[in-house]
Amino acid sequence: MKNKQPESEIRSDYDRNEHFTLNNIPKHFDSVTNESLARLKRSIIEKVENDTSLKPGALQAALKGVDGQFEEAYSTLEGDYSARKTKLQTTYTQGISDVRRAFKNYELQVEEHNIAFHNYSNANKAINGEPLSDHLMIGQDEVKKLKEAINNL
Repeated sequence: MKNKQPESEIRSDYDRNEHFTLNNIPKHFDSVTNESLARLKRSIIEKVENDTSLKPGALQAALKGVDGQFEEAYSTLEGDYSARKTKLQTTYTQGISDVRRAFKNYELQVEEHNIAFHNYSNANKAINGEPLSDHLMIGQDEVKKLKEAINNL
């Protein structure tokens, strides 16, 4: 017959399967709840009173049990925090990588646009006698500013 494990007083509301993207980074962190901590506190006070009748000799052993339960609460919080922090760091790194990849694509598109514009302007000059205005080109300083901003991430 299997021994039944005692139910833990601590409950974590943290979803270990949650998936982050840059669009859904959480604004709050539901882990060990105030309700479960209050239940732990009530349970401990009742247990110490019932098990020890507040006799000095029994109090020391009871307080070691209390310490174990708070250690369990701490471990749960620490585990939840570490898991979420790791997921957030991974999401951040992946997001930066995606932004840099998109910027490389943007740089290529700017280059293609400027080459096509230059060719079109030359054709317009041959047909109409004057080239198109250069303000329709994408300036390299604009690209440089974006690149610096991305590198600062």
